[in-house]
Amino acid sequence: MMTFYGKLISEITNLPSVPSILVKLIVSVDDMKIANKELAQIISFDPSLTAKVLSIANSAAYGSVSRVSNIAFAVTRLGRTEIKNIALTIFMANLVNSLKPTNINLDEFWKHSLATAFIGKKLLNHHLVDNHFDVSNSFNDVYTSGLLHDIGYIMYDVYFPENFGKLLKKSEETEYPVFYIEEQEGKFNHAKEGSNILEYWKLPIEIIHGIRSHHFPEEAPDNIKLIASVINVADYIANMIDFKCFQSKGKYIPSDFAWDKFDLVTMEREELKELFETFLSQSKLFIAFSEMVITS
Repeated sequence: MMTFYGKLISEITNLPSVPSILVKLIVSVDDMKIANKELAQIISFDPSLTAKVLSIANSAAYGSVSRVSNIAFAVTRLGRTEIKNIALTIFMANLVNSLKPTNINLDEFWKHSLATAFIGKKLLNHHLVDNHFDVSNSFNDVYTSGLLHDIGYIMYDVYFPENFGKLLKKSEETEYPVFYIEEQEGKFNHAKEGSNILEYWKLPIEIIHGIRSHHFPEEAPDNIKLIASVINVADYIANMIDFKCFQSKGKYIPSDFAWDKFDLVTMEREELKELFETFLSQSKLFIAFSEMVITS
């Protein structure tokens, strides 16, 4: 039986659910035996998602010159992975807006999640130097994993706000990051507990294990080590450029195992500073675009 911080997930009152269409879409996008026409059929079962996809496909952001009114053509124009990312962004935005955390600022949490997802894609596409990994599957999962990586924190705050508040207070007092304090206390940690929620929602196993291991990627199964490393470093950078999940004095330090997989390891301080400033400006643009997607 799956639990969340010691409580059976099936017994949590008012736990949000993932639309079955979204789960089917996530799995189908990565299955190349499924044609774009079939993906379009899945999307068409959700009128709201259909309208969003058509709106984005016809937007200037995608260089639209001819208007698309057919969802299958929209899938072709945007690309399969982008379709999945759009659907997940909409779901996550709706999820965040439906929650009522006590200690976490929803706007900060949302921007941290988007920044981590965006930076993760950038790291995997442009900065990976360790060539011992098959990156093909990670390309599909990095955005999803980045977007959902801290879902354990916000769910903890929603359902157990007093306990989460105590963790934050201890982080403030000791200046250790919250996940480190969780590890020291030894019973629970948000990465594992959040991944239990995702498993309950029947998301793909690669995403579940990537999120479960993102603070200790060296402990992940071999086929998950790369995605866990990407999220570890992306999470760190998002915090460093002040897109924090929540305000805390705890000093986040990336895993050496993860850091060594990217060209950042060879950069001088000034180079890193310049790269982080680039990530900051690009993340701001991406967050603005994502909010346009949600509100369009």
